Amino acid sequence: MSDDAFEIEHGHAEYEAAELLEQAQANAQALLLGTVAFLRDQGIGGGAWAAALGESFGKGWGEPRPWEAAEFLDAMLTNYRALGAEVLAVRLGAELAEATLGPFPDPDLCALVGVAPGLADAFHDAPAAIAAPRGLLWRWVRDGADMHLLVERAEGSHLIGSAGASGSAAESPHPPTPSPAAAGEGERNASAGREG
Repeated sequence: MSDDAFEIEHGHAEYEAAELLEQAQANAQALLLGTVAFLRDQGIGGGAWAAALGESFGKGWGEPRPWEAAEFLDAMLTNYRALGAEVLAVRLGAELAEATLGPFPDPDLCALVGVAPGLADAFHDAPAAIAAPRGLLWRWVRDGADMHLLVERAEGSHLIGSAGASGSAAESPHPPTPSPAAAGEGERNASAGREG
């Protein structure tokens, strides 16, 4: 092994925080896409993975307590933005909160790794396991390339379920209630098209 130093132009220590954030977001999305592709190739449904993911992440949210729909969606939007999602619109209310994300995961990254963006849709089921023990229902509707997120207070409940309860439309007595803008191009919620 030679003692000669090798110089790297713009090495790891020279990256600015914004560049590192962009890299981290791309890595997180690539990890998500690689995981769902692996699950698909192994014949494992994304629904069970999303529920387990929500259970794991939910442990970091502290003891379950009643949350307002607005505060829960705002916290989820922070997480989505940290992964690189763009928030296009948001309406926050105590009982009902809605937001629209731009294309997520990044369509160019999906093309690069050879995974259709819709394959990652199971990821949007994960927050249901976090929302349910906080007295909330989590739903999502795909609107073309965009994703419409909905959080609402569970009817008649201040604190419901256990960490394993899901707020998906399939397990709720109430169908999804997309906004008029999101209802246009066909509906998809936390249970529609779920594998396994």
